[in-house]
Amino acid sequence: MRVHLGNELGSISLEELNILRQTARISIASNTTLVILKFLVGFFVGSVNIISEAINSLMGLLAAGINHQSPTIKTMNSARKI
Repeated sequence: MRVHLGNELGSISLEELNILRQTARISIASNTTLVILKFLVGFFVGSVNIISEAINSLMGLLAAGINHQSPTIKTMNSARKI
């Protein structure tokens, strides 16, 4: 079964959609670990540079969260139109 994502986006199979979501989950898990470790090390060492890197990684975590929801939202919107 293929899911239509709109004229400009084409369509993908449900298996491909699940792979995209699993990849986003792995990215969220690894980025969460990275952010926590950087904040802890930054505070214990007292390094503003490491803390700023933690904030930068937090932005990557937010982007991964958006990517995790993006295929689901597009699919739901497309399913309503069909």
